[in-house]
Amino acid sequence: MTVAAGAWPGQRRDPAGIIRRSARMKTADHPAGPPPRDRWPAHDLKPCGMGKIAMKWLTSMLGSSIGKKLLMAVTGLSFIGFLAGHLAGNLTIYGGADAFNGYADHLHALGPLLAVAEFGLLGLFVIHVLVGLVLFWQNFRARPVRYAVNKSPGGKTIGSATMPYTGVLILLFIMFHLSNFSRYIIDQSGTTIYQIVSNAFQNPIYVGVYVLAMFVVALHVSHGFWSLFQTIGLNHPKYMPAITAAGLVVSVVFALGFGFLPVYIAFIA
Repeated sequence: MTVAAGAWPGQRRDPAGIIRRSARMKTADHPAGPPPRDRWPAHDLKPCGMGKIAMKWLTSMLGSSIGKKLLMAVTGLSFIGFLAGHLAGNLTIYGGADAFNGYADHLHALGPLLAVAEFGLLGLFVIHVLVGLVLFWQNFRARPVRYAVNKSPGGKTIGSATMPYTGVLILLFIMFHLSNFSRYIIDQSGTTIYQIVSNAFQNPIYVGVYVLAMFVVALHVSHGFWSLFQTIGLNHPKYMPAITAAGLVVSVVFALGFGFLPVYIAFIA
């Protein structure tokens, strides 16, 4: 209904030109309808705060499927960036104890920032895995009966088929890894990080677990790398083959770069 000129909200003109109040606009405070606009309470005239608008938008966005996928893309990209930086630092172990301990000392000099980065990244990956499991469950409920022929436009890979499972395994490994090496969990006084790492990798079981975990990481990244570009809209047919190839290269680098470290320490260093 269009409000006629000279009418205030809750009023309308009939064909004879007489302004009538709409019954549906009546309230307990205003039985005959709301008062004219110039008599409205001041708080009714104030627009919503930007904070409330932003929070409402964020809640609505994260409640949608595309919002969850965008959150996974952002947290996944953060995790890949962390892995790249962490691998670059860990390569100093090939320079011997002094080089690796020096790298660790530079990190420890960051003080509280190191704790924020360490547990903040853990928190991001927890969010990444939980949101991924929610999406997996929603997709499963939407199609509880599997197709007789399982096909997808890009071809289903082991990486894409195992994403929820590898995500949970990686999260469990991260917590296991932190419980063995984090200075905020174990006492490192009277020793060096090189000695801690060297002693840990004298156990062949831990070496096997670490190597296997790195291949699980590579499997997860092989699909997640190009998937995050697709989620943010960078999935042009011209560039996707290169992005997919880059994802495979990155996953192989992570698998070999991290996976060979325990083998080197246990059997070569």
